[in-house]
Amino acid sequence: MSLLRNITSGLRSLFRKDQVDRELDEELGAYLEMEAAEKMKEGMSRKDAVRTVRLERGSLEITKEVVRSGGWESLVDTLWRDLLFAVRMLRRNPGSTAAVVIALALGIGLNTTVFSFVNALLLRPPEGVKAPEELREIWMHNARDSGAQAYLPLTYPDYLYYRDHNQSFEGMLVYDFEPQMVTWNRSGEGQTEFGQLVSGNFFSLLGVNAVLGRTISAEDDQPANPQPVVVLGYGFWRRHLGSDSTIVGKTLMLNGVNYNVIGVRAGVTPMALLQRHWSNAGTFYWSLGRLRARLLGSHCDGRTNHKGQRKA
Repeated sequence: MSLLRNITSGLRSLFRKDQVDRELDEELGAYLEMEAAEKMKEGMSRKDAVRTVRLERGSLEITKEVVRSGGWESLVDTLWRDLLFAVRMLRRNPGSTAAVVIALALGIGLNTTVFSFVNALLLRPPEGVKAPEELREIWMHNARDSGAQAYLPLTYPDYLYYRDHNQSFEGMLVYDFEPQMVTWNRSGEGQTEFGQLVSGNFFSLLGVNAVLGRTISAEDDQPANPQPVVVLGYGFWRRHLGSDSTIVGKTLMLNGVNYNVIGVRAGVTPMALLQRHWSNAGTFYWSLGRLRARLLGSHCDGRTNHKGQRKA
């Protein structure tokens, strides 16, 4: 599913670039409007609110480039453009410079793309998180392997154990390693989006609030509450549901299951899901090896990091 999702999304970005760019513009614009509205509630004029948000968020064009560079299609597009550049240079100066021109063009393009990708995933703080500097990610360390398998992601049972026994962190949350492909029914037609399976404390530990309704809570993640719930992303809610302010409390059919919509949050992820088979022993998700737990520590100095490594 993840491979199919990546291929489909990448091809769409390559061959429907204008449409994808328009959707990105709309989503970023809506997000800025939402933040400006929050500042206007604090007493700012609209002009000052918009200006403050733009100063805090930085250049929209840079943000767009970071988003565009996150997928494999960005590498394909960059390499293609650089190859065309190399061919033009070769026509102007054929002969011994051919190999040098091609190598430099491809090398520069690849390095630029890789840096943009790493910057988007590792160097920029997670969107909407109150204290990203306090987050620590836990992996299983395989001391016998110094290669690609030296650090392995955790499973759901690992998360439960560390959550109940850790002495170093304020709390622990878990989310699916890769977004899930979700088919939702609209006017009798199935449409595909992507959702993230999360634990009940996901939003509270990250400090992420809802712009409408509420986020998923620990109370939702209890056996006594078997009803699957979903928090919609702001862009999804705006584009596909027409910013329906009455959506909270209604149900959406996702992958053939009715989910109760409990809120809308800011951000680019279309939806966050909580469902019972996520935490039931013996199910696919219980044994899934591609789950990772992210940690929120109460202190961030080096001593806490070492303490967490020993005791978490």
